[in-house]
Order: sequence, then C-alpha cells, then structure tokens
Amino acid sequence: MSFHAKCFRLIEQGQYRKGSWAVFVQVTDTLGVKFYDSPSVRDWSMVAQECAAEVGIAPKVYGILDIKAPRFGNLSPCNSRFSDRMYGYVTEIVDTDVHIEQHEMDNLADTLRNIGLSSRDSYGNVGHTSDGTTVQFDFDPCYALRNLFENEYGGYIEHNDELISML
Repeated sequence: MSFHAKCFRLIEQGQYRKGSWAVFVQVTDTLGVKFYDSPSVRDWSMVAQECAAEVGIAPKVYGILDIKAPRFGNLSPCNSRFSDRMYGYVTEIVDTDVHIEQHEMDNLADTLRNIGLSSRDSYGNVGHTSDGTTVQFDFDPCYALRNLFENEYGGYIEHNDELISML
C-alpha cells in the first residue's frame, strides 16, 4: 500500500490526533503527516518547521502531501467547511512522552527567538528525535514573529496582525 493510501486509510479509521490547527497522522514508525484545512496555514507551519529544523531544533520536513478529505457527516478531520481537501506535509516522528529539563527548554526558546520564531507554544509541544535532540514539533501560525518573515521574504510582512489576517 502506498504512503498516500495508508495515510488516507488511517484517517478513515480514526487513527489521528487533533490539535488546535492540525490533524496529525503517524503513518510509519519514522514518518507522519500534519494536515491543515488550508494551504496557507500548512505552508506557514511547514516553513517555520523547516527553518527550525535547519538549526536542529525541529523534526525534519519531507515535503507536501495533500489528500481528498475523508468525510464524517459534513466535516473532515480538519473541520474544513471550505474544501474537500486536507493540506499536509510529511514530518519526522519525535518522542513526545519525555521529560524536558528547564535548561533544555530555555536553550530551545533562545534558539527559536534567534531565528525569528516564538517559543510561546513550546511547552507541551516538545520532544526528542531518535538521536536524543530536544526539538519543538508544533509551529502554529498564530505564534509568528515578524523577524522570520523579514528574513525569509525581505520584510514583506510588517506585523503579526498582518500575518494573522492572511490566514
């Protein structure tokens, strides 16, 4: 069975976890998919995670995977009222059932801020990769900082409010 088909089947069987912005499906022992109900929210979260992964503080990202949303009544797992698609990206699996020391959280928060991301959503959204590295695995768009977009897009987004209004 293909990765795409296995992912779809797991969603149909209710084998997913819902968060504030995303639905997460663990497809293999090492890979999962984060799905969103809009491509812009998916893109923001993916870019933020890729930036953090480049400096070793987020799981690796392996590309986009969009699927036709399984329907349960009139809602998909993403609660999309606007589309029959779920917009996702493939990501490395991390161990989230770990105790993170305060100094590790402080180092993670400092590194996130240094690359222009907020650490406001770190607590409860951190874990360890298979090699033991402490990483943040959740990059919700509501915690964007202007610095990231100035670095990535040449100052295109001036304020957080402008980012939020784009979502």
